[in-house]
Amino acid sequence: MRRTALAALTLLPALPALAGPLIQGPEAAVTAEETLAALRAGTTPEIAAKIMANPDKLRNVMDSTYMTKVMAHRAREKGLDQAPSIKEKIDYQVNNLLASAEVEAIVQAKGAPEVAQAAEEYYKANLDSYRTQEMVDTSHILLKVSDHQEGEAMNLLADLRKRILAGEISFEDAAQQHSQDNMVATGKGKVGWAPRGRMVPEYEAVAFAMTEPGSLSEPFKTALGYHLVRFDGRREAALLPFEQVKDNIVQRLLKERRNAIREAYLLEIRDDPKVVLDEPAIQEFLKNPKAAAAAPAQVPVQTEAPAPAATMQ
Repeated sequence: MRRTALAALTLLPALPALAGPLIQGPEAAVTAEETLAALRAGTTPEIAAKIMANPDKLRNVMDSTYMTKVMAHRAREKGLDQAPSIKEKIDYQVNNLLASAEVEAIVQAKGAPEVAQAAEEYYKANLDSYRTQEMVDTSHILLKVSDHQEGEAMNLLADLRKRILAGEISFEDAAQQHSQDNMVATGKGKVGWAPRGRMVPEYEAVAFAMTEPGSLSEPFKTALGYHLVRFDGRREAALLPFEQVKDNIVQRLLKERRNAIREAYLLEIRDDPKVVLDEPAIQEFLKNPKAAAAAPAQVPVQTEAPAPAATMQ
């Protein structure tokens, strides 16, 4: 948003006038606190911190907040906030926000657990989840079967192999000039890291048999076409150390704890013996939701015996 786009806008200096509006228009104004409040409500703390460190992005949030306030103001003037469909959505959002806040309050009331020991125990019980697979890093030049006879393709790749080894052309240039794998060609032939089971069998067999970084395979054929492969590296299978994955495990355990507390709290609400279920009405609603919703609400019948009347002494 620029001055020329909204002539009615008055952009006040960011400093020292932070107590007043940053943007003042005929229908709405936006302060620094409102901008930060919109940022907090609209994203995570981590992303908010990055936006706050970027003046252009923070300005976009400020502009967006102002425009949203103007549109909301105009909607209220038209009475749109009183439309049944809008009121339903507002009530729905408010109830969900408050419900989330209530669950968070319940979780916080339980206190912060000590999860360091639990994290280490989880790690030891799930070691297979923290093992990395053996992987190879490769690049290739691909000639499609549909466009080449086998002898022609193999001869072209063999010639390219000789030229690359002789230093007449780089592998990257050869890939860009000849490879028919469009996505890989734009990356100068790079395939990247892959474990076993992610490549066609013939390619995998060649790639995992190679050991010397920079070495070239002989030309070979797969279901995808004819290949010349360069071996770029290998990562052996390994167990990730606990310290490297500790934070992820802690976050996982905290999330599981929060979900367990939430589930228990929801069951407590649902199974409250004081709750009255009108099963005939529920069944009618399930059969015909629209008709049941349009019917006049009925006051639940008191099923408990009334308290005895007070007697005069």
